[in-house]
Amino acid sequence: MRVDLPLDSFLETIESRLLVLPLSKEAAKLGAALPDSFPADPCDRFITGTAIAQDVPLVTIDSRIRESRAVRTIW
Repeated sequence: MRVDLPLDSFLETIESRLLVLPLSKEAAKLGAALPDSFPADPCDRFITGTAIAQDVPLVTIDSRIRESRAVRTIW
């Protein structure tokens, strides 16, 4: 992805349009508890744990996450 804005401006734009949630203890625990068949990337696990904790679908193109059926997905 190419962004033609300074990083601070880009992040401010994102934050003005989306709800950016901090990593909670609950989300981290849910991410750590995902099955071994789920991708091992800690960021994928934290993001997925957050989606589960918030009871919202995860927007992802990652076929490994979608195929895991560990979380509701959109894409």
